[in-house]
Amino acid sequence: MIDTTKDIFWLVAACSLGFFTFFVCWGLYYFIKIFRDAGKMVSSIKQKIDLGRVKRRGRKNNT
Repeated sequence: MIDTTKDIFWLVAACSLGFFTFFVCWGLYYFIKIFRDAGKMVSSIKQKIDLGRVKRRGRKNNT
């Protein structure tokens, strides 16, 4: 199977590429998760702002 140094090179290159691919996918997963959570936070903040506006309008109409 491993006869020459070129064979060792290709084996090491293949393993390195496999590890690189694994870590890129792992990193992308966490970045996507972070952006999804950030989107949820923005939606939550928007809802709270809208709720505050509705309450403020109700208070102005009652006085």
